Amino acid sequence: MQSFNAIRDIFYLPKKDIEKILSPRFYTYFHTIFKKPETFTKVLETKKYIFAITNSKDKVVLDFGCGMGFDCIIFSLLGAKKVIGLDDNEEYILTFKKLIEFLKLDVENIEPVFSQNGLVHFKDKSINTIIMQEVASHVSGDVFNTILNDIHRVLQTEGCIFMKDENNKLQLPFLSEKRQRKRLRYIAENGPVSGRPQLGIKEPYKVTREKIIRQHFPLLTEKEITDCVQKTQGMKRQEILYSVTQYIKNETIQTKPAYKYTDPISGHLFEMEINPFKLQSLLRKKGFTSHLLPPNLAIVIKRSDPLFKRILKKIIQKTIKHPRTFFYPIFLFLDKDIRILAKKQDTLNHEKT
Repeated sequence: MQSFNAIRDIFYLPKKDIEKILSPRFYTYFHTIFKKPETFTKVLETKKYIFAITNSKDKVVLDFGCGMGFDCIIFSLLGAKKVIGLDDNEEYILTFKKLIEFLKLDVENIEPVFSQNGLVHFKDKSINTIIMQEVASHVSGDVFNTILNDIHRVLQTEGCIFMKDENNKLQLPFLSEKRQRKRLRYIAENGPVSGRPQLGIKEPYKVTREKIIRQHFPLLTEKEITDCVQKTQGMKRQEILYSVTQYIKNETIQTKPAYKYTDPISGHLFEMEINPFKLQSLLRKKGFTSHLLPPNLAIVIKRSDPLFKRILKKIIQKTIKHPRTFFYPIFLFLDKDIRILAKKQDTLNHEKT
């Protein structure tokens, strides 16, 4: 409990101290908790829920796309045998290591891993649990397909995958979260991005594409540059170079990217919306059982609650758990989040089906 309190206390520190000790990105990444540090209790309950439903006690856990290792540290403290945090962002992994040091955690079961290509380089069947949060909406279909193949290889039979993504394509269009995602995609492409550190980019994508084109094709006219910037939307660096070369030869660009809001440098997709049923179907094709999960809105009974409130919370816990859970899957069309729990099937049984 003392270690959890140490994590909670981070969110009471001033912004300037956090930026100095860890990184500026850490503050913006967790800005909602920094605004209301008391919400850490609810966040912790959600992490405990994930840990419990994946049966990760005394197991080897891989957090794929771990960010700055926040969840990895919590899973370790909850009793995982080993937690591997993997990310393709070197700054995140460096911050992860700083966080372990700052918390003065004397742990040998946490391993931050930088993976340049984002793939899983571990032994076959060496992992019990895999956590994937905000991954599917940020990589292309081909890359995600490769990731799932590799995950199937390293996961033990009956091992669990927990997936969560905040880009539910089925969420109804008039809801504020859906409209906000659409607006953020527009800003990531066109700007302005200043004053929006949560986007995680220093300049709009179209500005980055223009710089790439100007650097490699200095003889193009301003009109041609503007045309190329527009027609290469959604492309990565090498795709841009190839397409502009074709443009010079043929005065047109035939290639069309699968997704229009892509970081030209990293290749990460920005908030691509995911159909939960298609994701579930893909997992089953890869050899996993797959179940969509309702929202976990943990009801915490506090000693400070009035007696009537504690009794009411207890009744809800013992009966319908939570109204949103009770009426699921209706809320799949209202909730921004997708949650999937998958298990690796026995190879022989899977081949028979």
